[in-house]
Amino acid sequence: MPYCRSSCLLGWLGLLLLAGCATPSVHPGEKVAVAAGVRLVLPTVQPFGAGLHVLQLVRIGYGGHETLIQTLVTTDVHGLSLIATLPTGPRIMSLTWRDGQITSKLEPGVPARFSADHLLADLITLYASPSTVSEALEGATLEERTGKARLIRRGETPVIRTLAPGWIGTSTLDNLSWGYHLVLMGQNF
Repeated sequence: MPYCRSSCLLGWLGLLLLAGCATPSVHPGEKVAVAAGVRLVLPTVQPFGAGLHVLQLVRIGYGGHETLIQTLVTTDVHGLSLIATLPTGPRIMSLTWRDGQITSKLEPGVPARFSADHLLADLITLYASPSTVSEALEGATLEERTGKARLIRRGETPVIRTLAPGWIGTSTLDNLSWGYHLVLMGQNF
């Protein structure tokens, strides 16, 4: 089931398996459905490198509804940390990818039907190197376009379209297969 099928979309960050519990919920090497008939294999280690310190405002659109969240993403030589909050401040989830282990925590009250694996797959699709994305895809191919645009196709059918000049600035992801749209506006912190 695609993770954005709810009309009461709380967002891309209602992401984990059990409310209020930190658990290893995602495993490197896991195959994540990212579109109809398309999977992305999560790498063993986070593919973004060290030294990332980004604050993002994320607009999620699905089914005529929009939701805003904020994320704080940091990386070092050991892994990645992500904290997501509502724009008014309350934390809604956290995610850590360290030493080949991915753990996540969903705060009480956030729907548990969303998953950290889909969040990571979207971040990889947007920001990982083209070779990392190409190697991770199953059932689709990556077409690199000019200006940091990417198109993922299942056969001749476009299923995901991205424009991501980098973590800083505005990036977009359109999941044409499942009908959701992300706009991520990032800045250094």
